[in-house]
Amino acid sequence: MITAAANIAQLRADLGDQARLLQFAPLRKSVVESLADPDAISFRIFIGYTREKDSDKKRKIWVHLYPAVSAGRLPEIQFHSDDAEDGYYAKYDVDTLSKIISGYAAAFKLPGRSSKSRLVALAKYYFLEKLVEIQSQEDIEKFKVVGIPVGKSFKEDLKMVCREFEEEAK
Repeated sequence: MITAAANIAQLRADLGDQARLLQFAPLRKSVVESLADPDAISFRIFIGYTREKDSDKKRKIWVHLYPAVSAGRLPEIQFHSDDAEDGYYAKYDVDTLSKIISGYAAAFKLPGRSSKSRLVALAKYYFLEKLVEIQSQEDIEKFKVVGIPVGKSFKEDLKMVCREFEEEAK
């Protein structure tokens, strides 16, 4: 059984001395909200907002994590915006996110150049840490098939963005 704690332990072990960089990611600034989507992890993380052109209304954009449903498949990060008051709903592709986002949440304000791979790496890291913190049995069951693979590109993107946060903190 794969757990978020095991993924975090693997990430820290793989990073070795550079694991210290993770402390610079502004995890404590992340805003988490419950999510009632039976296919997703039970919470979502606020990444930023978009503005409607005609009304200038702000629409929050949230990151959702959809666990892999079977071995050989990967978990999926998705970006959604919804408003229960007026029935608004939109799903954004990671490739268009930088074009439509008007402002980033504090946990996702990258000091350097923003890129989709860095945003996704940061989102995955936040989900891992929050999964360990929250310890929902439902999420543990959903997560155990594959977890979040700690691949080379994920580690490199996460190190890069954490280095930028470290530089900004100096």
